[in-house]
Amino acid sequence: MTNMMSVGIIVSDISDHFPVFYVRHFENKKDEALPIKVRKIDERSKLEFSSALENHDWNNVLNDLTL
Repeated sequence: MTNMMSVGIIVSDISDHFPVFYVRHFENKKDEALPIKVRKIDERSKLEFSSALENHDWNNVLNDLTL
């Protein structure tokens, strides 16, 4: 954290007192960039996905639908 700050007095004829201000400056730390995840979609991956869906046991899902 940084200790940089700005302070001062606002001189104005609007009021019978001078407002004071305090501004603390923060450093913006950039997080490490997360890796970009990509998925290769081609005919082979589509067939493997379809096969995985067809071979999965969906009974627990179907049973929940009947409740």
